[in-house]
Amino acid sequence: MIHYTCDLCGKQMASNDKDRHVIHIEIRPADSKWELTEEDIDEDNLAKVSQLIKQAEGKGTDPYDDPTPIRIRYDSCPTCKEKFLKNPFNCKPVAKVTFSEN
Repeated sequence: MIHYTCDLCGKQMASNDKDRHVIHIEIRPADSKWELTEEDIDEDNLAKVSQLIKQAEGKGTDPYDDPTPIRIRYDSCPTCKEKFLKNPFNCKPVAKVTFSEN
C-alpha cells in the first residue's frame, strides 16, 4: 500500500484514504500566443523550429525565460485543504486603509 504525507503539516495518509486531497498548480505565461490556432496548424513548423534553434544558440539558459508550463502537485489532508482554499498563497492579510470624509 502506498502511503502519502500531507505536504503542509506532515500528516500520514493512505492511498485509499477518502480524506486525501491532491492540489495541482500550473504556472504558465498568460498571453494568448501559446494557444493553438488554425494559423499554427497551417504554418511550416520545420522552418519555425530551425529559426528558434538559431535564436537559442549563444543564449544562456535562464529558467525564467522558459515558456514551458510548470506543474506542481501537493498532497493535502482535509484541514490543510481548507487552509489552502482560504489563503492559497499563505500570506498575511494586508491591513485595510480607511479614509475620513473631508
